[in-house]
Amino acid sequence: MLGRDLGGSSTRLRNLPGRAKRRRTVTPTVSVILPVYNGALFLGEAVESILGQTFDDFELIAIDDGSVDETALILDGYTDPRINRLKNDRNLGLTLTLNRGLDAATGTFIARLDADDVAAVDRLATQVAFLDAHPEIGIAGSACKRIDTTGRDLGGRNVPISDLDIRWWILLGNPFFHSTVMVRKELLDRHGLRYDGSFPTAQDYELWARVLEKTKGANLSEPLVSLRIHDSAISAKKQRSQKGNHARVALREIGGLWPDHPFDRQTFDELHAIVSGASESKGGMARKACLDALIDLFERFQSRHETETGLADLRRRAVKEIVFLALPAPLQKGMLSVLRRLIVLEPKVIGDLAPHLSDTLAQRLLRQ
Repeated sequence: MLGRDLGGSSTRLRNLPGRAKRRRTVTPTVSVILPVYNGALFLGEAVESILGQTFDDFELIAIDDGSVDETALILDGYTDPRINRLKNDRNLGLTLTLNRGLDAATGTFIARLDADDVAAVDRLATQVAFLDAHPEIGIAGSACKRIDTTGRDLGGRNVPISDLDIRWWILLGNPFFHSTVMVRKELLDRHGLRYDGSFPTAQDYELWARVLEKTKGANLSEPLVSLRIHDSAISAKKQRSQKGNHARVALREIGGLWPDHPFDRQTFDELHAIVSGASESKGGMARKACLDALIDLFERFQSRHETETGLADLRRRAVKEIVFLALPAPLQKGMLSVLRRLIVLEPKVIGDLAPHLSDTLAQRLLRQ
């Protein structure tokens, strides 16, 4: 559930403090929010990836969250008038720093970029054109590439594309990569939407869930950002907090659809482990119970969205994904009943199942 080259090579953009100045409009179209805390190692590359955009009507709000490395020196070296440099008197943490950026932003659109990530050269142009063409969409992300500390390409990550797919996805996890998001500033201001200070991690997932209560969302299939994978990234440092806050948001969203759902924190963690393919997921009847609950959840989602375009395609994809969660060989106890439920929900899935079943097992599965 969970093709273009973004330059994922070892060649890094140069940090060029003496760039030619460009005239900055009074109210830029895009405000790019780039928070940084002790991020000097990759900061120059992130900044240059924004300054080098084909779309140049933007302000870059670079917020130093009390860094003690060379972050300040790097930012001081830039003379481009499109950069609005802010500095926290002390380390406030990512959530409050992001909110400071939102409050300072003057653009029509807010774009995010982390200080260790790299935007494709046409990232802003592509997303602005998309949002201009789709006024009903309030938030848009994209697929991404992953790179290591040297810029080596580690492969891509796909995302749910349509609003309906995003609404299904958000029940279990974040449908947007934070650094890829562009959102309408007026939407945030009109509804008083900011990052929740009680979420030191997963704050983006929590905010996007509330944003989607007010607007439609979309992702572009084209990877517009390269995400840096390294040991000092916040998600690696604070995995326990990330996992707990992720569950808080997901359980809140599930509860909005299914008030008497059977999940507590432990059972949700088990379901999430199964869906994400984590090694700690259990087998046997525990797995069966989780998959039955996942089917129940989709049935409720389907009932709420039964008149929406694209539901049949989403159902086919969702059922197919659950089928392969139920199929690890050898077939575990209770999985036949799970597979039967899936066939009832989406009869066409039998074609996806056939290559994976022996004749005997197929006969057992189809037996009423």
